Amino acid sequence: MVTNISRFLSVLLLIYCITIGYINNANGKEIISRSSIHVLKKTLLGVDRNDFLTKKRQVAEVSDESGHEVSDGHSTDDSETSNHTTSVSHSNESGHDEGGHHGSHPYYTIIFSWFVVAIGIFVYYLLSRYFHLIPYTAILFLIGTVMGVAITVTGANDQLTQSIRMWENINSELLLLAFLPGLLFKDAYGLDFHLFTKAFVQILIMAFPMVLAGTCLMALVGTYVLPYGWNFNLAMTFGAILSATDPVAVSALLNELGAPPRLKTHIAGESLLNDGSAMVFFKIFKTLYLFDIGLSSGKQFNFSEGILLFLNMSVGAAVVGSTFGLGLLIILYLLNHRNNGEENIVQVSATIGAAYLSYYVAEVVCSQSGVLSVVFCGITTKAFASSIINDHLLMDKFWVLVEHLLNTVLFALGGVVWGTVISSRDESRSKNYDSTDWGYLIVVYILMMVIRFLLFG
Repeated sequence: MVTNISRFLSVLLLIYCITIGYINNANGKEIISRSSIHVLKKTLLGVDRNDFLTKKRQVAEVSDESGHEVSDGHSTDDSETSNHTTSVSHSNESGHDEGGHHGSHPYYTIIFSWFVVAIGIFVYYLLSRYFHLIPYTAILFLIGTVMGVAITVTGANDQLTQSIRMWENINSELLLLAFLPGLLFKDAYGLDFHLFTKAFVQILIMAFPMVLAGTCLMALVGTYVLPYGWNFNLAMTFGAILSATDPVAVSALLNELGAPPRLKTHIAGESLLNDGSAMVFFKIFKTLYLFDIGLSSGKQFNFSEGILLFLNMSVGAAVVGSTFGLGLLIILYLLNHRNNGEENIVQVSATIGAAYLSYYVAEVVCSQSGVLSVVFCGITTKAFASSIINDHLLMDKFWVLVEHLLNTVLFALGGVVWGTVISSRDESRSKNYDSTDWGYLIVVYILMMVIRFLLFG
């Protein structure tokens, strides 16, 4: 239950970013002229992100008030700009700003991740010894929320705070590329292939028709229960995000309780395909919504074209993932020398490369589902690689370690982002929701649980 609450808070934040961000772009709130961008490029080299955003807003306001683009034709201004840029660059290179305080450095990024891992050690110890029924990931989310609130309220500027802010502003595509392949491949490779094939038809039904049904029902909630006036495509986008299930805490609990392997395989396989199908539905309806609000990245297509797009993104991704899986099998076969310990390590590294490359090629190069691509890459590897992997214990323990580290950082990061949103002092952000929205949040959560019980219970 706690995990579901934390997950719902995270996806609500995602919905908030989608709706507010796209509407703002559609209304032209973040559009500045080319000459303004030119001035920014000349004057902001070496300035940190906060100063950049402040000056960007100032230039945009000046451009709007004057009614014409900013001119940069005076050589005197250029020379002053050059001097300012040089001084700022030197101050950043020395690691201090003009006031003598430490500036922000790229290597601060690593502090947050390993700080969270260290906290996770103590959290795991306490939960494993005294609080068995509380999910580990839920506690990490709550700790991240406290961190997000703290950096917003206190306004601190120490190295840890700067590192947290760097992670908070991470690019969404980079976030998915960094975390999803490792988590998905581990779950797919950990499946019992024999049990998976026996339950494949039932898993397939749960993963596609049932997810679509859940998407439609949640879209009805977004249209007729919530008072925001969403159109059909935005409501379906909302439904797609909330339609997939997250069995992280459930799987951990089943392992502790010694649940039957068939039940664990069914839940894990259904979850993997659920994630892939929900992502495909999300992309389709997001594209339609972007077209509705007039953005160039949107596209309009009819029902038959939508079916073809769905097949391309799902079946095409399965083909890409299976191809990478077959390529990985060839590499594992060539490295099948059990007496060579170094080749055992290279085999493990080959699985990492296959997981991340299969996601990237499917998602970025082929515009398909990277999630399904990684899933089928992992399933293909599990099906045929058992006899050519030199050290199964090494392979299994490595991916367990990867899963633990990625889940620890990811859930803490989700909490940080949520904490900064609910505690933000930015008036423009705080006006986007009020106490009524919190009430609707609870209503949507209850209805989401009812829908999942009706579909999967």
